Amino acid sequence: MDVRDGFSMKAQIPNESNCVPYQPSDIHSLFMGAPFPWWISGGWALDLFLQEQTRKHFDIDVSIARRDQLAAQVFLSSWDFWSVKRDESGEIVLSQWGRNEMLGNEYPGVWGREDMEAPWRFEFFFQDVDDDIWQFRYCDAIQHPLSGIGYITSDGIPYLRPEIALLTKAARLREVDINDFLRVLPALNSEQKTKLIDDIYKMDAQHPWLEILVR
Repeated sequence: MDVRDGFSMKAQIPNESNCVPYQPSDIHSLFMGAPFPWWISGGWALDLFLQEQTRKHFDIDVSIARRDQLAAQVFLSSWDFWSVKRDESGEIVLSQWGRNEMLGNEYPGVWGREDMEAPWRFEFFFQDVDDDIWQFRYCDAIQHPLSGIGYITSDGIPYLRPEIALLTKAARLREVDINDFLRVLPALNSEQKTKLIDDIYKMDAQHPWLEILVR
């Protein structure tokens, strides 16, 4: 819990009752002219790849390089942002993101809304980037040139390539992640499958998706 002007401040953890996520087109408009690269990630990235919305999305993730977080904070200086991490018991903890506060690796991202009265709109998901090399948060051995992790829709919306977006889902393996994988799998070409197989193998040589991918 943070304190501002002598008042204790807290925020509700994002859930379906307090999150009204922007659509990809809204995100595109919001970040028009941003001085840093960004990509829609998560389930929405897969739907942008498939060129259709295949399910209801509880939220929308916007990936940026961790090194660009303060530039993003300045770009949306009027917004209310709260950092996210898990405590020792695994519970989600929100803390107000202070001005010019550089968040470390223990914080995967921050949630944002126009002001404290507005519903949550999107979550920044920080990507680890060193020079021009992207590194997967959950496995240091998985690295790719930054220029090769994203696509752009015909409308100009940047999003993570499916084989990149699926890596986070492979690490989490929630029901929604498994369903998203099975849904997008038939649309992957041989190059995308090969890259996904190689990366998942680096993360977990016994991962259950490997057998499905090599069929």
